Amino acid sequence: MISRVDPQQQARAKLLIFQGISHLSISKRLGLHRATIARIARGDLEAPEPREDHPPGYDERQKRRCPTCGHLVYLWPCLACELETPTGPPDAVPAPPPRQDERRRRADRSFR
Repeated sequence: MISRVDPQQQARAKLLIFQGISHLSISKRLGLHRATIARIARGDLEAPEPREDHPPGYDERQKRRCPTCGHLVYLWPCLACELETPTGPPDAVPAPPPRQDERRRRADRSFR
């Protein structure tokens, strides 16, 4: 069975088991279930396999600096730049701010 227990916790539990501390005390101290401590003592837990954090076909040498923001990126366009750019059609013009007299009318209506 593959363990989800942190390897440092497993090592700490093994050390405490070796020192002769009870499983109940170890479980309270480390915040693990008593059955988990018993499995560590029996050697039933396997070390977790290292995870591959990269997608298939990933090549570290393909990273380049984004000319816009300078981030080291693998995929184009740069996600950081893409998230910072506003969405919408490029020809969209922002609406002008309301005039001063319209602001007063809106404020007067809110008090009624």
